[in-house]
Amino acid sequence: MHIFGLPAKRISCLIIGFLLWIFLSIPQTAIALKTFSSIDNDVDQEIASSFLRSDNQWILDDQNRVVILHGVQIINSGPPYISYHTEEDYDRLVGWGFNSIRLGTVWTAIESEPGVYNEDYLQLLDERIGWCHERGIYVILEMHQDVYSEKYSGDGAPEWACIDNGIPFYPLQPWFLNYMQPAVMAAFNNFWSNTDGLQDYFVNMWTNIAARYVNEPAIAGYDLYNEPFFGSHLPLLIFDRQYLQPFYEKLISSIQEVSPNHISFFEPTGVVGAGLPCHMQEMGFSNIAYAPHCYPTLPNIFHIYLGNPKIMRQILRTIDNNADNMNVPVWVGEYALFDAQTVNAEQYLKDLCRVLDDFKKSWSYWIYNKDDNVGLLDLNGNERKWVVDVVSRPYPQKICGYPQQFYFNVDSKVFKLTWTENPEASGPTVIFVPQERHYPEGFSIRFSDPEGHWAYKWNADRNLLLIWADRNIHEHTLKIIPPFTPDWAPSID
Repeated sequence: MHIFGLPAKRISCLIIGFLLWIFLSIPQTAIALKTFSSIDNDVDQEIASSFLRSDNQWILDDQNRVVILHGVQIINSGPPYISYHTEEDYDRLVGWGFNSIRLGTVWTAIESEPGVYNEDYLQLLDERIGWCHERGIYVILEMHQDVYSEKYSGDGAPEWACIDNGIPFYPLQPWFLNYMQPAVMAAFNNFWSNTDGLQDYFVNMWTNIAARYVNEPAIAGYDLYNEPFFGSHLPLLIFDRQYLQPFYEKLISSIQEVSPNHISFFEPTGVVGAGLPCHMQEMGFSNIAYAPHCYPTLPNIFHIYLGNPKIMRQILRTIDNNADNMNVPVWVGEYALFDAQTVNAEQYLKDLCRVLDDFKKSWSYWIYNKDDNVGLLDLNGNERKWVVDVVSRPYPQKICGYPQQFYFNVDSKVFKLTWTENPEASGPTVIFVPQERHYPEGFSIRFSDPEGHWAYKWNADRNLLLIWADRNIHEHTLKIIPPFTPDWAPSID
């Protein structure tokens, strides 16, 4: 018997093969996988906060797993110095897969008078840190400044800490030009020289905060000073080694005396985010991390992206070289665009997030805000889809081993993670997979371990995929792909 000119037997084989291909391509979240051992691990345990720590290259949890932090800035740097966000707004962070926030505050909100700390304001911070604790979100508490102080059309230091030698200030636009004003440069110079004990006040204020949260595991650590400006102390090598590093060493030493379990995140000057090197050297502390920003000059100052991520890679390469010299891990504390009208803005964001993946970086996006620019929300409080669809992406939150590679292609929807074994690590590898956003029809899993030698759990409420690999295999590679994608498809790699 022939059908369409083909033998019936051959047609039957083709049908069976096609059905088998469909079965094997069904999203693995819907297939009961054979497990190699009995597993009883509550997903709630994976979202509970434990103290994080840093080693030479990575941020680690209490099971020695590498932790990758994806987060966003929350801040109101002007009166009343607390953001509008409610608990419901913090719930949205979970849906976007952010396991951290950079929670900004400013010196003047805490110490508007010398040596007097604003308890009412600190209790508002307590409340928001508590919201994060309840949701399994880590907090990097950040001391923000722009142009030193509100006195100079910026934010940060209280007016009593503005020692500008009586030089008048004349505001300029755009705002960052005010850094070049003589009054602002004098204020920074006096801070770095500890005139009238300004640094001592700042160190005492931070130490008071660290003591307040000494037992709070939801705090990953403290971002000590946003984008420190050098004033008139040039070249940068002089500033970094004679002013900035001694400041950090004094500050970190004081904080770690009262709070050794929290990471001290230290920032270089803001120009490092454009690709210039940092000249600080290795400090004699454990539990610290390097926290540069990433703002390539052409897209952020001249508002055009030419579609080539080469400069992004150069910036990240320089950052990694600096971190290696200091023997610390990296957390990119800010990245975004200054202007949503930048030419090729969406491609810029896609490329930068992919580069951050390629360099295996933890990061915080600027900013969770309602605006008409690049915040996560528009003025009506709705998602800015072209932004959120890129930053809310599959990524490994915890890796039971050492990551060798991970990336997500936002166009093909292919995610890949390769890691090697660390015998001192325990627990599953945990991956955030925003199924509704990127895989509305489900997804398929490809894993390099032999069948029967690995297992998974899927938690749809948190969009978390938990993987238990065979610990006797040195290297593991996992791919997440759209359903019905054959292995030979070019989008697989």
